[in-house]
Amino acid sequence: MLLQTMSPPRTVALRQVTASDAQFLVQLFASTRAHELALMPIAAAQKDALMQMQSRAQEMHYRHAFPDADYAVVEVDGVPAGRLYVNRAPHEIRLIEITLLSPWRGQGVGSRLLTGLLEEARSDAKTVVLRVAPLNPARALYEQLGFVVSALPDDEPSIYRSMRWSPPSHS
Repeated sequence: MLLQTMSPPRTVALRQVTASDAQFLVQLFASTRAHELALMPIAAAQKDALMQMQSRAQEMHYRHAFPDADYAVVEVDGVPAGRLYVNRAPHEIRLIEITLLSPWRGQGVGSRLLTGLLEEARSDAKTVVLRVAPLNPARALYEQLGFVVSALPDDEPSIYRSMRWSPPSHS
């Protein structure tokens, strides 16, 4: 899947995650926790080991919970820039994870990826669902694109907010 972004022109592509992406995925995972890591009074080697362990645990969880999902590396101009994990079901598309390295955040890459997902959902008459931490800056983008907070079932407590986007009704 190739997407073109506007100003500056960049090629954004998705490719399947492979075993050779393991270290990149750890780096990406750690990039989202840089602030917390900076506050930890432990040696750099311990921080690296912690990020390796937590990244692997998250990856194992995703693959267990969503065995048929699409696990893709986002590349910008041929360089790994993030990941996009999506699970497609008969009536919904679940955005499991979208993460970009910090240089690509706020550059329109995530917007293009999400817009493509919403176009797919609109075409297939599916809703798109995701979970986001309340203070995650991406939440503003989700809301801008039309996602709304939806309630979680009582038996599914979470620190995250569930959000949903539904295609416009055809009247």
